[in-house]
Amino acid sequence: FKDDLAFRGNLGFTKIDNPDPAPPAPPSADPFSFTLGGGVLYNYATNGPLLAFFGGEIIFNSTSSGVQGSSAVTNWSIAADAGVEWFAWSNVTLGAEYKLSFISFGDPATKVFNLGSASGTNLTVSVYF
Repeated sequence: FKDDLAFRGNLGFTKIDNPDPAPPAPPSADPFSFTLGGGVLYNYATNGPLLAFFGGEIIFNSTSSGVQGSSAVTNWSIAADAGVEWFAWSNVTLGAEYKLSFISFGDPATKVFNLGSASGTNLTVSVYF
């Protein structure tokens, strides 16, 4: 919507086919996860095809264990992002970003703050239109 601002959308599905899970999980346990999120990025520096950005996003995730009769685990997270993108073409980029996030699970007593490369670094492919 402006040259230095961009909207970001996240949509993710994960299905794990687990034909022979380790005990105590029953054989029918096939976990499934759904993620939906969005945010805004601010492009604060450019140098030729390189772009540096920071921003924030809100993410919703629901994960089912796949065990019949069990409930899904739902969480919300708020994240701050910083990273770089390289424009391989005029509307396609390859990038790397670092994410700091605060996650609130369905259980109000469970809260997680992620700070570390294992849980916070992403390599991305983005398409702009």
